[in-house]
Amino acid sequence: MIGVFVLLAVAGESLAIDWDKHPDVTRSALTVYSDCLKTSGDQDFLNPGEQEIIRFSGEEDTSPLLKRWFNWHFFDAYKDDSSHAMGRHFSGARKSMHHIFSEHAENLLEAITLQKPERIYELTGRILHYMQDVTVPAHVAPIFHYKYFVFDQADYFDEMPQWQTLSFSGSADTCVADKAEAATLFERINQILHDTAHTTRKRIKAAIPLPDEHILAGKTWEVFWVVRNPDHDNTYKNTIKGFAPYGELGNEGFKNLCNGSANEQKACLDFFKDSYNGAITASVKTLLVINSVLQNN
Repeated sequence: MIGVFVLLAVAGESLAIDWDKHPDVTRSALTVYSDCLKTSGDQDFLNPGEQEIIRFSGEEDTSPLLKRWFNWHFFDAYKDDSSHAMGRHFSGARKSMHHIFSEHAENLLEAITLQKPERIYELTGRILHYMQDVTVPAHVAPIFHYKYFVFDQADYFDEMPQWQTLSFSGSADTCVADKAEAATLFERINQILHDTAHTTRKRIKAAIPLPDEHILAGKTWEVFWVVRNPDHDNTYKNTIKGFAPYGELGNEGFKNLCNGSANEQKACLDFFKDSYNGAITASVKTLLVINSVLQNN
């Protein structure tokens, strides 16, 4: 029974955006991506597999289960992301998302080389999952959290209904993506992942936009999620094996903010909108890079 409990707990320990919300984000990203190609006049090589891409962007959290148990989805920013110092859990699980992300990218390149469309669609969806995950504060801080049946220590940000209801408001460079060759595929999508994650980390360190008289005026979003300094793990006394602690107000504090006064709700939603827009933008740029490689292969 102990072994079964460990596996059940591990299976949910690193959920980011709730798995059933990823397909909605991916569906929206595919719509923006399609509009980008209409503007540029480029051919869409991913269109036949849209439904597969959408499905697998969610299934990266659920299938195959055994692989999911041993690959968590935390962004490890230690020493310029090179050494992945978070290491392994006592169960053998890899805490950092970088290992499985790299494997997916390598397998995608192989599928493109061998011209296996179904495999291309699957891996594209799985890669988009991580692009969306790194817009989640607790996954890039990173802060340990999990959700599995009654074993629930989920982060409220992951469960916000706006993941399924918000409209995308992109910037002028959403559709900007240079032509890519197969040899540069991993480098290009890996850069999108890292840029998106570091943008999220910077956003957590920004001030919360509330009136001067508010108790949180002048404070940053680190009152909810502490961003670990990768080169100084001892900066925070509760930092353990790569994970930062929640901030002084923690997960419940963020939930209370989002359900508070009109000013508090607006601050919460505006912060969330930046993450949502980041998830769509990173997904669109990834799709454009992959499509460009398919076009040139």
